[in-house]
Amino acid sequence: MGLTAKVLTMDAIATVLAGVIVGVYAGFLSGTSLWLISSARGTTATVLVLGIGAWVLHLLTRTQFGSAEDLGWVAIMLSQVALIAAVIGLITGSTVALAVLVVGAAALWLIATARHAIGITEQMYFGHRPPPEDAACPGTGRGCGAGNRGKRDGRVSLSR
Repeated sequence: MGLTAKVLTMDAIATVLAGVIVGVYAGFLSGTSLWLISSARGTTATVLVLGIGAWVLHLLTRTQFGSAEDLGWVAIMLSQVALIAAVIGLITGSTVALAVLVVGAAALWLIATARHAIGITEQMYFGHRPPPEDAACPGTGRGCGAGNRGKRDGRVSLSR
């Protein structure tokens, strides 16, 4: 699976998790009698676990996409606020803390998805593609196909 396909797959799964987070919160707000999400603490715990799952998916898709770096500090601040809200919600059962956690999780999903979309778009339109299979590797006189990458003068380089 190529890098772009991996990122898109992980983003799709994270989108489903974000949708479940919103659905769980909507269920809580409508006064559901479901065991886990009938209380603010249970809903906070559920949203926290789902949010951590989406965060892990984001970590699995960390790539060389350096775009939208200005959003990185916003994501860090949002994640800290969401985590503090989760701890407060678990301790006190506060519905306000739960709302802050849900909004923070949704905003983090949006930022991560936007960063990936910008990175994929830049990769597609502005380069960062591997050389063609028949392109000559500098200094070797051979093609740079998958079998010849990193080979220079009979040595194999471990760095890329």
